Amino acid sequence: MEKHEEIETALLNYFKQMHQEPNGDRSQAIEKITRNIPKLISEEHNKMFLKPVDLQEVELVVRQLKAGKAPSPNGFSSNFFHNFWDLIKMEVWKVVEESRSLRWMFPGVNATFIALVPKVDQRSTPDKYRLIALCNIIYKIVSKIIAPCSKFFFLSSSCPSNPDMLRGGRSQTGSP
Repeated sequence: MEKHEEIETALLNYFKQMHQEPNGDRSQAIEKITRNIPKLISEEHNKMFLKPVDLQEVELVVRQLKAGKAPSPNGFSSNFFHNFWDLIKMEVWKVVEESRSLRWMFPGVNATFIALVPKVDQRSTPDKYRLIALCNIIYKIVSKIIAPCSKFFFLSSSCPSNPDMLRGGRSQTGSP
């Protein structure tokens, strides 16, 4: 393989085959599995999941983003968010809160660049590369706000007698 088109086709086919789900109707299997899963979300958990996200929560997450990360598909790195936070914070907060309240995220927010990083010096075949995903910074912010809620729920449902030992869940006031 020497032509750009041949290399592109080989890489695309290799990684598509590796990461693509087989076609088929999984609805019966999903139904069978979910039928046996107990309903664990209490009214209290539901309120926690549905509680509006406040600006302080978003600011905390943005401050925790590592500086100097590679640009995401929207072209902005975490440095942009750190340096221009005072100018963009209201818009970022609105996008995060909107994704929570609508239970939907604009598809572009979930866009991801895929970079191929060589595993070895001699890289003549696709299996000699590793896939690296560069996620959108807004997506990272949303997921970092949702993750502690989910962690709190899953851990507290397995040990409901001591939820105070859990850290990282959203509190009733909105700060982690």
